[in-house]
Amino acid sequence: MKKKPNILCFVTDDQPREWFNCTSKGKDAQGRGLSLTPTLDSLAERSVVFDNLYTPSPLCVPSRFAYLTGCYPSRAKNDWFTDLHRLHNHTFVHQEAKITPDLPTIAQRMQEQGYKTGAVGKNHAIEVKGWKMLSLSDDPHDPD
Repeated sequence: MKKKPNILCFVTDDQPREWFNCTSKGKDAQGRGLSLTPTLDSLAERSVVFDNLYTPSPLCVPSRFAYLTGCYPSRAKNDWFTDLHRLHNHTFVHQEAKITPDLPTIAQRMQEQGYKTGAVGKNHAIEVKGWKMLSLSDDPHDPD
């Protein structure tokens, strides 16, 4: 059985491309990195870097919603979001787009392919049953 490659995705907000030496905008005229990011640079050198991606929203929560679900954030179905739609009689991108239990995520799709998945950092976009918060003392190598 062929070993699956590790997949690590960084989703950030409020960071211009110039801050990442692994992008063309992150280098000076001589090709030297503009930022002091040696660990990220090393990881990028051994990886595939997608440096021409765009988000459907300039807001952090809707952009994470889109990344995690593959859906436009205006398609969110959580109660607060749909109440906004009902009250204002139109659909719009709002900070309250949440992932509900019935909406598959990239993590669930990866699990279906045999991957173990996890998320680290801020979120504000998930209301999914079955996701559990781990403590800082948990062993990342423990399969449970």
